[in-house]
Amino acid sequence: GHEIAHVTLNHGSTEFENRKPKFAADDAFAELEEELGGGEVETELDGFCDEMYERAIGGRKAEYEEKADHRGMIYARRAGYSANGMISLLKRLKSRVPVSREPTDASHWLPVSMQKRITKLENITATKLKPNKHYLTFQSRYKAQRK
Repeated sequence: GHEIAHVTLNHGSTEFENRKPKFAADDAFAELEEELGGGEVETELDGFCDEMYERAIGGRKAEYEEKADHRGMIYARRAGYSANGMISLLKRLKSRVPVSREPTDASHWLPVSMQKRITKLENITATKLKPNKHYLTFQSRYKAQRK
């Protein structure tokens, strides 16, 4: 449900549009580098610039993940699964990813970020996705997938 939500929420196309200026700048700098002969310094600077860009948009990527988490839970619920399945998955992933204190590792896959997502999802299930008779739960099928 989470990955389908990225598609239905147009995250890929939105991000592509948002990155068009960066693509144009990359092309212009590649042309300039070709004209000037390029070298190791430029390659190192390119990597540094890319890293800074990714850090600058980190909040936007976290927002995509939160929205896909929420929508994915709705899709799962409508398909007859527990809305808490996403929370269970994130908890299992969190327990398997080593904790990092490096600021460059700020990612939606690291335990601290995952815990923020888990907390938000737990709040959503407690307030907005309470059990509803309209949605059947396939508990035996869900339990088999959890193992």
